[in-house]
Amino acid sequence: YNFYAGYGAYLGYNQIKYSDNSNKLVSANLSGSLNKNWGFYASAYKDYKHQKDYGIYFALRYTPSTRINAITSVSNDGGRLSYRQEIFGLSEPQIGSFGWGGYVERDQDANQNNASVYASYRARAAYLTGRYNRIGDNDQVALSATGSLVAAAGRIFAANEIGDGYAVVTNAGPKSQIINGGVNLGVTDNSGRFLIPSLMPYKENHIYLDPSYLPLNWSVKSTDQKTVVGYRQGGLIDFGAHQVISGLVKLVDANNSPLLPGYTVRINGQQDGVVGYDSEVFIQNLLKQNKLEVDLLDHGSCQVDFTYNSNQYSTKKLGPYICH
Repeated sequence: YNFYAGYGAYLGYNQIKYSDNSNKLVSANLSGSLNKNWGFYASAYKDYKHQKDYGIYFALRYTPSTRINAITSVSNDGGRLSYRQEIFGLSEPQIGSFGWGGYVERDQDANQNNASVYASYRARAAYLTGRYNRIGDNDQVALSATGSLVAAAGRIFAANEIGDGYAVVTNAGPKSQIINGGVNLGVTDNSGRFLIPSLMPYKENHIYLDPSYLPLNWSVKSTDQKTVVGYRQGGLIDFGAHQVISGLVKLVDANNSPLLPGYTVRINGQQDGVVGYDSEVFIQNLLKQNKLEVDLLDHGSCQVDFTYNSNQYSTKKLGPYICH
């Protein structure tokens, strides 16, 4: 029952019967937020069929930030009194997030001190955890790594977890940035492949490619793809990036004079370009045999044919070639 904003109370009675036993339990709890940083929780129970079966618990919570919690508690379970102090930092569900925590506890009945510390790290390939426990005179150390493997697009991808839907990106170019919902998910491998481990199923997801880090000799057909995946199913996203040989070509007229800037150029019958300053034309995809047709407006047109034999991108300018 929420009797006041930020406060709640509960009172209950349960009667449980077994073939050879029964329980009559009365329980109550009270919780509340004192302010944005402090809160408390108290609970108690009593079994009226077993007089020694009772318990009381009280905890005071301090939350200095959205990621850090500290809890001080005391409990009495059937006459067994214990005190506990714990603090922990929450791990966010994103790559590179770090979580930590620990507690110390005094068990008055057993006359012993217990303690535990742990840390977690969410890597791209796995979720890593480590824990050390001290229970009385016994020490325990535990290490774990959990993750998933996906075989797709000619390789095996490792992920810390696979969500309700996933997708594999292909042909995005080497070292490209993959973005979903404004969040940079990571970098593609040298073959332009990338695993998106978690997508909302049955919903149109917009996946973007940031080509800023693409090598200069690569071109991408589209930087925005949409995909819909089923529940517990995957999808394939092809950005169509491919390697090209591009370069600057300098053109001159029959008198060896530079062409005026602004003329349109038809490149290999497929693309359109413009004559820039210094009479240069940028060709995005150089072929072995290249043909440029320049529209000189009221001066007619001229044509350039030239051969390019290199398969490597070069910053060296080509030409000058005479436009006849």
